Amino acid sequence: MQHREYCKLNPDSDTAFLFIHGIAGTPNHFKDFVPLVSGRYSVWNMLLDGHGKGVREFSESSMEKWKAQVDEKLAELRQCHENIIIAAHSMGTLFALQQAVRCSDKIKAMFLLAVPLKLLIK
Repeated sequence: MQHREYCKLNPDSDTAFLFIHGIAGTPNHFKDFVPLVSGRYSVWNMLLDGHGKGVREFSESSMEKWKAQVDEKLAELRQCHENIIIAAHSMGTLFALQQAVRCSDKIKAMFLLAVPLKLLIK
């Protein structure tokens, strides 16, 4: 199965969905979710650097590259969309939470799967 980024921008839409996979994932992780997004919205299903290839490509990437990549995609989407909805898995949820703090005016909703947080209750 090929691992490719998927992008469908609707120039008439004010809302975009951004999908961010986890550390061991690819855009294929969201293959069942993307078709559920109405055609009236824009969709960007990211492929993080080094993912979906070999061990060498993965080892040459870094968390900093992935953070920058998410920043770049969101900046692009924010330029032409008033509302951003993020769906993310695992490590991708950490990027999503970071973006929600930075751009709370544009991030309207998040669907987070397997958030790697540990809560301590005393």
